[in-house]
Amino acid sequence: MSYAIEIREAERLVLIRLEGTWDEVTMARYEKEIIAAFQQIRRFPSPTRALNDARGYPPQPTAIAKRYEELYKQKGQYLPDRVAVIMDSAVAKLQAARVVPDKRMRIFGDEKAARAWLFSPWPD
Repeated sequence: MSYAIEIREAERLVLIRLEGTWDEVTMARYEKEIIAAFQQIRRFPSPTRALNDARGYPPQPTAIAKRYEELYKQKGQYLPDRVAVIMDSAVAKLQAARVVPDKRMRIFGDEKAARAWLFSPWPD
C-alpha cells in the first residue's frame, strides 16, 4: 500500500505515512480513509493532532496535487487542530505548502521537531 493511517486515541493523534507516486485509484481510496480518520479524531477533546510522514512521498503528478487541493477545500474542516508534515524534498515541501495553505499545518524536515511542535502547549 502507498499509505498507512493509524489512530492513537490516547495521544489524540492520527499517524499517516505516505510513499511513492500515486494514481487516481490510490488517491480515491486515501480520500475516503483519511476523512474517516479525521472525523473520528475530531470527536476527541482539543488539541487533536496528525503526524504525516511523507519522507518517501515525492512531488505528485499535477492531477493528484489538484485532488489534494480539492480535498482540502471541500473537507478542510475535518483537519485536526495541528498537522505536522515531515518531508525531505524541497520541491515536495513547496507543493504541500501551496496545496494546503493552512495555519494548522506546518512542514518539518525531521520527526523530532514535528513532534515537539505537535505536543507543545496549546493553543498557539
